[in-house]
Amino acid sequence: MGRIERFAAVSVLLCLGVAAAADEPLGTYTCYRAVEPIVIDGVLEYAWVDLPQAGLFKNIPDTPGWTPATIALMLWDDQWLYVAVFCEDHDLYATYLNHDDPLWTQDVVEVFIMHQDSTEGHYLEWEVSPRGTTFDTYVTHPSPGLQSILSWTSGFTAATRYAGALDDPGGDMDSVVEMAIPWSDIYDDPSAHPADGAVLRMNLYRIDYDTPAVPGGTGTNARLLAFSPTLCGSFHTPDRFGEVTFLRAVAPDHRLAGDADGDRDVDLDDFVLLKQNFGLTAGAAWNQGDFDHDGAVTLDDFAILKQNFGTDLDRVLAAGTGLP
Repeated sequence: MGRIERFAAVSVLLCLGVAAAADEPLGTYTCYRAVEPIVIDGVLEYAWVDLPQAGLFKNIPDTPGWTPATIALMLWDDQWLYVAVFCEDHDLYATYLNHDDPLWTQDVVEVFIMHQDSTEGHYLEWEVSPRGTTFDTYVTHPSPGLQSILSWTSGFTAATRYAGALDDPGGDMDSVVEMAIPWSDIYDDPSAHPADGAVLRMNLYRIDYDTPAVPGGTGTNARLLAFSPTLCGSFHTPDRFGEVTFLRAVAPDHRLAGDADGDRDVDLDDFVLLKQNFGLTAGAAWNQGDFDHDGAVTLDDFAILKQNFGTDLDRVLAAGTGLP
């Protein structure tokens, strides 16, 4: 990797001091194994149901105004770390269109992870705007005096969904960012991935702005939020990165789409339950047959059951798409 360094203000603000809240615990999260590869399309389907939540994100000190709800979920397999972030928002602001534009000056979700084969404390940064524009860099020195290799390019993919219209104050309602980050970004060995029980230091961030009077540049009234609070006005504080534990087990409450009774396979018993609960709306639970998690038991759920009929979770995992 070429050593192309930049001394730039990648962080929104420099650190303002941490003494006042030095006893704030780090964020922690248990990341379970994905049952199967996740399609990155911005739609949080059944793969994301019943997982632990890394949230609500907390305000960084001196952030003005309201705190929008921000909830993150994570899964992993041998190739990818999957990250999904739900963002409550009343004013989505994202005008940038080009990769590596300064996304941190507008609404953005960010992921920072320590590089696992570096002894220098280096870490990697990925950003995604509500528009789906991306940014990535390899940070060789945190704030103050931030240094990073902007020319570094990740192999990650991302997709977003949002309600309303971008850059239209008061006309938006929430957004979702979905990402798949390859372990080959994080380890020098392209075949490497976390061992069962491994703990990686990482942080998840969000910046929420108001749309300025003349859209196109930096937003106004920045609200800085973090999964593991940095206790200062900069995201580039690796000593405050959270601790994420990776398990090769599937989340305890997770199940195959179509497994209405939760017995780890899709069979006639699930068909009977689905038929019994057909037409349920407004609160139909996962175990009642709402496999697509749209709040109703419909023909779409029958289609999902049919597609997965005869599937056994333990057999799926043993086949290599999950537990070895």
